[in-house]
Amino acid sequence: MMKQRFIGIVHRIKKTAKGEARPTLVCIQIGESQAMYLLETETDELDFLLHRFPIQFREIEPDEDLSGFLPRQLKWKKLAKDYDLTEIAENHRRQVDGVWYQAVKAPVKFEGFEANDTVAMILGGSGDRFAYAISRRSEEIGSRI
Repeated sequence: MMKQRFIGIVHRIKKTAKGEARPTLVCIQIGESQAMYLLETETDELDFLLHRFPIQFREIEPDEDLSGFLPRQLKWKKLAKDYDLTEIAENHRRQVDGVWYQAVKAPVKFEGFEANDTVAMILGGSGDRFAYAISRRSEEIGSRI
């Protein structure tokens, strides 16, 4: 039988008075062990909600098909301006704002909200949308808030 998971969530602050961003902090406790994750964006929160937040990565093989991953789930390396792009498979590279990147790592382990989880979270402010989403999802998968 699986041990009960307890999840504590402190929602992110987009910008503090000092101009610092603070990500959403998630702590998962299973028995005596704990794991903590930082969810930097609303997209990270969505990925956690849907149990597709990557937490462990591996190197990518040169001829590997990456179509099974979302681009945001991959780790990317910035390429030099004069880099020969023909050396990289088409689905291993992408351009963002005129800069080319190469995929270097793919996820092998994901974390997120599961059936039977118990979640504790403070309400208020910008965290209400995430709290609502978790509450709605908990009804679908059978967990507690």
